[in-house]
Amino acid sequence: KLPLVDFIDVMADNFTRYQQFIDGRYQIIPTQKQKDFLRKIIKAEECFHFSAVGSGKTKVILPLLCQIFLSNNEEAHHHFACGGANKQVLVVIVPEHLVNDAITQVFRYCLNLNFEEDYRVYDDIFALLHDHVYIREGRSG
Repeated sequence: KLPLVDFIDVMADNFTRYQQFIDGRYQIIPTQKQKDFLRKIIKAEECFHFSAVGSGKTKVILPLLCQIFLSNNEEAHHHFACGGANKQVLVVIVPEHLVNDAITQVFRYCLNLNFEEDYRVYDDIFALLHDHVYIREGRSG
């Protein structure tokens, strides 16, 4: 029931606690700029978002975005739906050289939230067009 801004803050705080604690500080702490960008991604009407190289998209924003998508936060899902039905699939496109790191982040921070669900991570966008890939009740394509 938390408003999206507060929910993102809670998720970022929880994310920080999962990090290594070395020399009196956590190794990765989401910045306000990253949290603002995450909120922009969730609330925006457009589907594609870009930011500067090295801004923490793979290590911070991707895991938080996936966790929020998997959450039951009503405001987040209202924005993900974009005026339509609730979304069941989140598609994230990353540069080829970051695919392995992105998959690692998703498995590390997201799939352990509810391990009994059926999650699929594809490392090739063309897999989504395959006849045997189901992204909802009906067949894709």
